[in-house]
Amino acid sequence: MALNFLTPSGKCSISPRRATDYQKTKGSRRSHDDSLLQEKGLWDSYGGLKDDRHQPPNYHCSTKRKSNRAKEKKQRRLEERAAMDAVCAKVVAANKLEDPLSTFPVFKKYDRNGLNLEIECKRVTALSPITVEWAYELTRANVQTLYEQSEWGWKEREKREEMKDERAWYLLARDAESAPVAFSHFRFDVECGDEVLYCYELQLESKVRRKGLGKFLVQILQLIANSTQMKKVMLTVFKHNHGAYQFFREALQFEIDETSPSMSGCCGDEYSYEILSRRTKYGEVNQHGEGIIYTAYDDDDNHDITSWQDFSLQFPLFQAADHCSQGCDCRHHNFVKDQTISQLRKELHKVQKQIKVSEAKDSKESNLPTIFVITPTYARLVQKAELTRFSHTLLHVPQLHWVVVEDSPKPTQLVSYFLASSGLSYTQLHILTPKDHKLQKGDPHWLKPRGAEQRNEGLRWLRENAAAADGGIGLDSDDAVVFFADDDNTYSLQLFEEMRYTKMVSVWPVGLVGAMKFERPVVENGKVVGFHTSWRPNRPFPIDMAGFAVSLRLVLANPEACFDGNADIGFLESSFLEKLVTMEELEPKADMCTKVLVWHTRTEKPKMKGEDALIKQGLGSDPNIEV
Repeated sequence: MALNFLTPSGKCSISPRRATDYQKTKGSRRSHDDSLLQEKGLWDSYGGLKDDRHQPPNYHCSTKRKSNRAKEKKQRRLEERAAMDAVCAKVVAANKLEDPLSTFPVFKKYDRNGLNLEIECKRVTALSPITVEWAYELTRANVQTLYEQSEWGWKEREKREEMKDERAWYLLARDAESAPVAFSHFRFDVECGDEVLYCYELQLESKVRRKGLGKFLVQILQLIANSTQMKKVMLTVFKHNHGAYQFFREALQFEIDETSPSMSGCCGDEYSYEILSRRTKYGEVNQHGEGIIYTAYDDDDNHDITSWQDFSLQFPLFQAADHCSQGCDCRHHNFVKDQTISQLRKELHKVQKQIKVSEAKDSKESNLPTIFVITPTYARLVQKAELTRFSHTLLHVPQLHWVVVEDSPKPTQLVSYFLASSGLSYTQLHILTPKDHKLQKGDPHWLKPRGAEQRNEGLRWLRENAAAADGGIGLDSDDAVVFFADDDNTYSLQLFEEMRYTKMVSVWPVGLVGAMKFERPVVENGKVVGFHTSWRPNRPFPIDMAGFAVSLRLVLANPEACFDGNADIGFLESSFLEKLVTMEELEPKADMCTKVLVWHTRTEKPKMKGEDALIKQGLGSDPNIEV
């Protein structure tokens, strides 16, 4: 079966592809989005279609309350207009991009399951007529029958106009001969008050189906939506296109959108399609009690940390109220709808109060010093598991930027995909460890210093980018802190708050290290006077990598400070710290170094005897499933 879905050409209050029959009902009320766009003169720019049947609501009020209600209405209108200004600005900014994939070069290639494809993202105006015609013919071959089985039918002229519209973007996959083999047609748009990436088409030639390419293209759309601060990725799929429906609902975790006919409360079964959506980290919604909270997670990892990512919370409520007030043939629902609208308005007032509290909290957090966490990592069976566990900790730490440095000649797809869906502010770097610095098979893990090149690469990035910092990630802050965190340790959240206000170099105990219960700095009268350790205590700084943090100001003031990859065993930390500070200048944390807040844990190497035995029988695990 073809992996495809469709977006019918039809009228909608804002986006022409949403051919929901809400606008066909009698007595329907004009949406807030339409009236605002029309007043701003943006109707044509965002694809709205004028419809004389939409009339503004007729508010009846007594003379006694008319003045107050008029003021309230004017204030609501100003608030709505300001919110819509912000939404429109994001859509305009996204449409001004030259190449939405330019900052994600690793996603410009698909090399899996026997395919070797180049991925590109272009406006329709940058495509050759031959490519556009190929896209139309592939669409017709894949979905014409599905259209004809629906209430819409196949309309060639309208479909061609839709695919050639100047607002259209195309995500194309090309083979080694530069011939296109798959594409997605999408647009940045406004949908019921939300800035969205709307996917019109996802079409694949038969020879590249069932090889993971369709899922890969949709993941790119989600990445683009996140990078442009869109709130959702949306699409329309026929119910009778069972393969595509199952693909989006189960494999990609899309949900039925609140704008879909089946969510209207009545008459939904009469329509042959559903509108599906998946929210980005800028629009993720979680219900908690009486309010709506935007959640700071993305993709497949469901984390418990929440934060107010966006304050346009009135739109989901206005949208729901509009849907409840849409006219239909089921007149007996009107009383229930009126009650629902009243309840939604009450909830809106509660949410607005919560916004004020959250804004104050966010303002406080934005003033915190930034913590830059530099993490070396390398390819192994447990790499993704350990990165996942560590990232779940970091998600709970405010004002943090994760610098992940791979021991690799180029960025790997596993780490790139993982970071893109982590929900964290991050930078991905890579540098290969020289062969003579690497452990050989059978060597004990302590024989050679590990991660020196990767940590130095992180320091290089900090120094080179600090001068050009725009304040977006805290590199322009004199109070920022640098912490070298391995991906296999275990960290208490309290540790990050302890290190956040480091002036030069702060230190604390580390548990389960050096063949001891813990190692720690020994403190007398508030000063570090020595170290509690059993292994080579004569080192200048007998301390584990997880046992200290450094002020970014100090790092920038000492450009020669780095880790010596040729240092003797146990002297890697000292090779860096002795260029920055003396023992007397160390700042003891964790209650004068009496509390253990980080543990030097290691994941046991998985035993693969069973896997090896199955491989010999030709029954090994599917190599396309990422572990």
